[in-house]
Amino acid sequence: MKKFVAMLLALVMVFALCACGSNGDKAADDNNGDYHLVLKLSHVFQPNEQLTIEMQQVAQRIKERTNGAIEIQCYDSGQLATYKDNVEQVVNGADWIACEDPSYLADYDIYVSTSLGNTQQETIDAEVRVIMVYVAVIIVIVLLLTSQTYAEVPVLILTFVVGMILNMGTNFMLGTISFVSNSVTNILQLALSLDYAIIFCNHFKEEHQTMPLKEAVIESLSKSIPEISSSSLTTVGGLVAMLFMQFRIGSDMAVCLIKSILFAMLSVFVVMPGLLMLFGPYMSKTKHRNFVPKISFVGRYASVSYTHLTLPTKA
Repeated sequence: MKKFVAMLLALVMVFALCACGSNGDKAADDNNGDYHLVLKLSHVFQPNEQLTIEMQQVAQRIKERTNGAIEIQCYDSGQLATYKDNVEQVVNGADWIACEDPSYLADYDIYVSTSLGNTQQETIDAEVRVIMVYVAVIIVIVLLLTSQTYAEVPVLILTFVVGMILNMGTNFMLGTISFVSNSVTNILQLALSLDYAIIFCNHFKEEHQTMPLKEAVIESLSKSIPEISSSSLTTVGGLVAMLFMQFRIGSDMAVCLIKSILFAMLSVFVVMPGLLMLFGPYMSKTKHRNFVPKISFVGRYASVSYTHLTLPTKA
């Protein structure tokens, strides 16, 4: 299994080298639909091995997705150059993909630079930014409709923003992380931060009806910590399993997601009490009617169902 994963990683690395060393400039400059690039993929695996089959499937998909502009010809069983000679083809700038053990790259300074990868990252980043805008607008509308006061909406949003900034800032401490992990983390943290903040805010509004502002914040925080901590730790426990995935993106995403949960809790426990002290006096002044319709029929249905299911007691 380790050798299989190593070969897959080698394929990715050398494919990137090939994109850099081959005629990559032709793909960038061609826009008229006449462009056609043929890449030879050489390896020593047998035709019936799983890696050979998967490489052929990938080559076929690339050909289909590019409408035949990029064609990868797979040569198994050492039909062409193999091992060090295979890598030399890539280094010399041939239209070549070498699937070899990473040990054959030890004599080279590896530098990966592909316009395809950068374009993909930029595309995903742009899409995530658009998605975040839509999500933010929808969440603000939902909060305005479901909240009891308008003043609690900035408290919830600012709590999320602080947690997001902390999480994104600490990503630099991890070195290089996947842009996919970075993008997905923000969306998940948005949901978790607001969820934790709403729990805290609801406790505060209940306590503030009978307590002064400061005492209400303290009491609501003491009630919210066990609930939020137990909920977040169960989520973290599920994400810990991703740390043991063989593919790097699994552990990379797990670390980012676990960090996002911890910083979401930190922002709720540390930042939100101060925001409630600041916006608390305005909550009673900005109350509005509840826009969410009552669904009391659900409770009545549950009560009737319970009555019918209850066993009669013995006389």
